[in-house]
Amino acid sequence: MNILIGNLKGGVGTTTHATNIAVKRASIGRSVFLIDTSTLLNADMWCTARSEKHPGKAEIVGGPKFGTGVSGHIQQLARHYDDVVIDAGGSETEEFRLALTQCQLLLVPFRSSQFDLWVVKRMATLLEEAQKINPLLKARAFLNLVSTNPSSRDIDEARDLFSSVNLQLPLLTSKIGDRIAFRRASAEGLGITEYKGKDNKALTEFEGFYAEAFPS
Repeated sequence: MNILIGNLKGGVGTTTHATNIAVKRASIGRSVFLIDTSTLLNADMWCTARSEKHPGKAEIVGGPKFGTGVSGHIQQLARHYDDVVIDAGGSETEEFRLALTQCQLLLVPFRSSQFDLWVVKRMATLLEEAQKINPLLKARAFLNLVSTNPSSRDIDEARDLFSSVNLQLPLLTSKIGDRIAFRRASAEGLGITEYKGKDNKALTEFEGFYAEAFPS
């Protein structure tokens, strides 16, 4: 499967979930290549940290790719790997648009703030355009970096907004909180399923999200 994680706005956690999905897929025996199309190269640096600090962990091969060659690169890698995971970052780049034409699944993390949610309709429009070229593409949105304050109404407001948007971009019921365990795991070149910290909530939230995004 070719899996794309991206958004039109940065700071929503695309790299965090690209790396965690790559780890999860590799942990069940799938060969995985992680493409980094973001100029920040965070996913690429994560791959380097992983190979240096944890040579015994499930292998995730990765590397950056930019420009018009992204489509062909994904096609070529798909012949040799079970999964190609693409971190498209948070902007409407040429690489993001090209990757949309080659993937079966787009996962779009959103923060539940108004500034982030203003791009929902633009994202739905971009998806609709991509599906005309790639009818196999399916998309799922999910709330990430959610406030852990139980009195916050941000989640309800986000769900109301998504319910009024094109159903081609449905919002998953699972959500992932703003938890430091994700950042600590990433700094070590690990996924949250491998991290030995004590935040069981982070692991439970990710596993719930994964099960919904990748139903068996």
